[in-house]
Amino acid sequence: MAAWPGTLPQYPLLNSYSTSRNDGRVITKVQQGAPRVRLLYANTPREFTASYTMTLAQWATFDAFYYATLAGGTLTVDLPLLTPSGLGTVEVLIIKVGAQKMLSSEMVGFTLTVIEA
Repeated sequence: MAAWPGTLPQYPLLNSYSTSRNDGRVITKVQQGAPRVRLLYANTPREFTASYTMTLAQWATFDAFYYATLAGGTLTVDLPLLTPSGLGTVEVLIIKVGAQKMLSSEMVGFTLTVIEA
């Protein structure tokens, strides 16, 4: 597992941050009465969506880190994130790197979607 580079932003932009957890239950409708509910998965991973603003140099660092160190997103990384217990690092797998948007001639913004490993 790799560590998030110290030269990259250490936390995402809070105004574009979200987290969710998939439902680990199976709900079966029955002809009469309440639906039948059973647990399919005891531990469902939390998914995070976070946006970052980086300089062009930081973007180049992220790109090299993602493709070389994380083998194109196939390896996990300790990413600083906001969790229900506060700010901390979470071992995650990057499942999507959103489109990069040029914010100025020297700044770029993009969104990462990650899932707990």
